[in-house]
Amino acid sequence: MTRFTYFVSAAASLLALTALGGCCLGECLGLDERATVYFQFSSDTLAAGAGFRQAEVRSTYVVRYLDAGLMQPRDTLRWLAAPGVGQQLFVTDQRHFQLDFVGDSAVGPVGSYRIAVPAAGRRYDLRNLLVPTTRQRCRNGCDRARGVSFRLDGRPVAFANPQPALADAVVLRR
Repeated sequence: MTRFTYFVSAAASLLALTALGGCCLGECLGLDERATVYFQFSSDTLAAGAGFRQAEVRSTYVVRYLDAGLMQPRDTLRWLAAPGVGQQLFVTDQRHFQLDFVGDSAVGPVGSYRIAVPAAGRRYDLRNLLVPTTRQRCRNGCDRARGVSFRLDGRPVAFANPQPALADAVVLRR
C-alpha cells in the first residue's frame, strides 16, 4: 500500500467517523435521560403558618409507585434512613431534597410518588410524571431528557430544563 493510498484511506475513515457523530463511538457523553427536580420545605412558620419545623422535615419519606393510582409501591426513600434499612433521599441541605426521574419517550408516564411528612400530618401526591426524551439517530440508548412535568396534588408543574436550578425548587407548604 502506497503512502497516498494509506493517507486517502485514513482520511476517509476519519471523515466517516466525524459524520456519524460522537454518540456512535461508545458511551453517550453529555446525554442524559434523567431529570432532577428539587423540592424545598417552606420555613415560614410564623406569618402564614405554611412552613415546617425542622423536626417535621426530618420525618419525611417518599414512596415511589409503579402506577398512577398510588396502589403499587415500588420502594421508599427516607430523609433519615438507618444503615441497611431502605434507601435515603438525596438531601441537599436542611430544607431541600431532590428526586431524579428517568425518562423514556416510548413509555409515557414514569410512575407516581407520594411525599409524606408524618410529623406534620401532610402528604403530597406527584402524578402524571413525564420526562420527554429525544433519541439520538445513530444509536439506541442515547436519549436526552428535554424537560420534566408532573401534577403535584392536582396542580401542574413543568420545567423546560430537565436539570432546573436549586433556586427553582418546588416549594412544599402546609
